[in-house]
Amino acid sequence: MPSRVTVAMPKGVSSRDPQWASATPRFSLSHCCRPYPPSLPTMTTPSRPPPFSDTLHIRVRYPEVDAMGYLHHSRYLQYFEMGRVELLRHAGIAYAELERRGVFFVVTSAELKYRAPARYDEELTLETKIKRQTLVRIDHTYRLLRGTVLLAEGATTIACVGRDGAVMQIPDELARPG
Repeated sequence: MPSRVTVAMPKGVSSRDPQWASATPRFSLSHCCRPYPPSLPTMTTPSRPPPFSDTLHIRVRYPEVDAMGYLHHSRYLQYFEMGRVELLRHAGIAYAELERRGVFFVVTSAELKYRAPARYDEELTLETKIKRQTLVRIDHTYRLLRGTVLLAEGATTIACVGRDGAVMQIPDELARPG
């Protein structure tokens, strides 16, 4: 029986509603073993395997805060995305290059717990880790800190899809060893 990736719609919203129809995922894991199209050029394999974790230093900018001077809650998930992109970059892989090749990663789930507020101009440290990886998905965990104070923690799952939205196998250069 093929597995399906589902994305929860907002309460009271139907996927048949034309406004939300494009938000309905159009892929299933039944295509999970489909390799990326042979027409795409292959990337050179990085000289080192992709790291399991990375640390990113972020300074809270003025447009990222609310009227009280606190980091707006919507920015935390953007910081998590920055962490994922930098994790790839430190492995010698540019996400923009993957997109040019027709390889995309879509967020299929996100979880975030706020522990303490961050304020304008504070320097924060984001720890991004790969918790689990399969042929088609990667689970990340995150910890956002100010010094030793935990501000937020979270997790995301991303699935590898092609330009057509169909789930595809993660390219070899991103494969985890063993």
